[in-house]
Amino acid sequence: MRLVPMTRDASFKKVVRRHAQETGQRYTEALTDLEGLGTRMNHEPAADRLLAHLRDCYGIHPVAATKVSVHKTYVFRIDRRDGDPWIARAFPPARPRAGVEGDAAILRFLERHDYPAERLALDGGAGSEFDGSAARSSTPISPPSRAIRADPRPDALG
Repeated sequence: MRLVPMTRDASFKKVVRRHAQETGQRYTEALTDLEGLGTRMNHEPAADRLLAHLRDCYGIHPVAATKVSVHKTYVFRIDRRDGDPWIARAFPPARPRAGVEGDAAILRFLERHDYPAERLALDGGAGSEFDGSAARSSTPISPPSRAIRADPRPDALG
């Protein structure tokens, strides 16, 4: 027999209980922490403000910011007058800066191993602070430097 939750918010209550247990807080304290989480996660930064931020923070000359995804409204392609395009992410305020720094560490690791992935836009730059949230810039994914080629001879297939 399957139990039906008594309220529509039963799954949220479970999240609050789990958060309370993980943080050592009482239920009401954990609830206060999590209230408004949806609004903090829904984040649509203004493209013109992001361009100004990148210009001021990094000294580049961005000319356009285009949203890359309809689902991740905080990810933009930044076209530049002074270089190749960047990908800029102005994360929701609910995302801790430590998470952005962790992303940067992963990208550095992938670059050291020549894995085809985005590269940090600036050496050592884990990100910046933009309108109360963390932001990170990278270059788009490029092909690996050592291309893997298939042997074109038909007898090489075995």
